[in-house]
Amino acid sequence: MSLFDLNFKTYHDRKKSIRKLIFWSVIIAAFLAMVLAPTVTWAQIDLCQEGIGAGCAGFTDDYQEAGSGGIFNFILDIVYFLIYLSVAVSVLFGVIGGVKMITSAGVEDKYKDGLNTFKNAVIGMVVSILSLTVVTVVSQLLINFNV
Repeated sequence: MSLFDLNFKTYHDRKKSIRKLIFWSVIIAAFLAMVLAPTVTWAQIDLCQEGIGAGCAGFTDDYQEAGSGGIFNFILDIVYFLIYLSVAVSVLFGVIGGVKMITSAGVEDKYKDGLNTFKNAVIGMVVSILSLTVVTVVSQLLINFNV
């Protein structure tokens, strides 16, 4: 029995498969919590106190300030939004694949379809997170070298 191979034919197989499904759900949830926790932490920082928030005295918006790389920041925000959207879609398809596997009721074709959907969702999640890493590293290099 592989990591993603779930079998619902006998009682013991169902019990093992449900345990495996719960295990992978917890692993994915823990991974998402580690990825999203910094976002929540950054949302709690008072940007006005740090002097970088919109609406603070003497602050000009990056998108409107001349020579600040406003277009670069705007495009970077769009890229980040699309990456976060792809992560959300990957999670959605992972849930859909899991539901397909659970509701297959022993029909091998439906089960394999759900398994393929789940595997593709995991691959999509990995690609999305790697792309987030690449975009972040490249953007920081470009910002630090004033390109």
